[in-house]
Amino acid sequence: MVICTEHHQAAVESAFALVEVVRKVAGDVGGLAVGLDDDTILVVAESSPKAVVRSQTASESPTSATGIALEPTMRAFRSGRSARRAGSVTAMVELQPHHEAWAGSFVHAADEASAVLGGRVDAIEHIGSTAVPGLLAKPIIDMAARAVEGADPFAMGEALEGLGCASHVTGPKNHAVYVRSAEARRTHILHVFSAEQWPHCNQRLFRDKLLQDEDARRRYQQLKEEIAGTTDGRAYTAAKSSLIQELLNDERESRGLPPVEAWDK
Repeated sequence: MVICTEHHQAAVESAFALVEVVRKVAGDVGGLAVGLDDDTILVVAESSPKAVVRSQTASESPTSATGIALEPTMRAFRSGRSARRAGSVTAMVELQPHHEAWAGSFVHAADEASAVLGGRVDAIEHIGSTAVPGLLAKPIIDMAARAVEGADPFAMGEALEGLGCASHVTGPKNHAVYVRSAEARRTHILHVFSAEQWPHCNQRLFRDKLLQDEDARRRYQQLKEEIAGTTDGRAYTAAKSSLIQELLNDERESRGLPPVEAWDK
């Protein structure tokens, strides 16, 4: 049974699509149903609906029976509903086995970026899942660059335009992000940090955790396999947030750093 108080057909279809993602986040509760209207989302365990019913409003953060936070998934889902109502189509998240060629693709892209930026960055590193051998990944080359003292990370868009990059204005606000696409598909993402941010930026620390910790790498791989195939990119990202937060702060603690929010990983 799926409880649904939303009268828009598009939202009803979206509720069905979200069930699988929420089940992965709160897998201990068995079958799940999702109900929603403009203000509320209900997550219901079909096997015991009286035991697990959580509502989501603007001021509440839902949890499963065992306290697993569902808010990131729900927030991502809500933000995507308006697009679905408008009739847009979200492609399935594409995950691939690790390709050795990704390392070479990074080197080529880093050389190109370094050339057009003309000395405004003094380091470029491979980050993201494509930088971790053996890890399932979206076929997108993620890079982190360190801006030299006095260079504005947010003022490099014009120089990068020749490579097909555009500023990602809806992305993180604490550093600059430039996205390169081909045939309407992202192929590269360049994160540019200030020299001050560089030593402790989430992206580099999370990569290091995965490279150095076999158990962390196994857990992240397993989670990716469980949520692969979703058609909602935002929900896919949100479903990973809890584990990313845990692993990132483990790495920070090992370096004597305080915990942080990992939303911009």
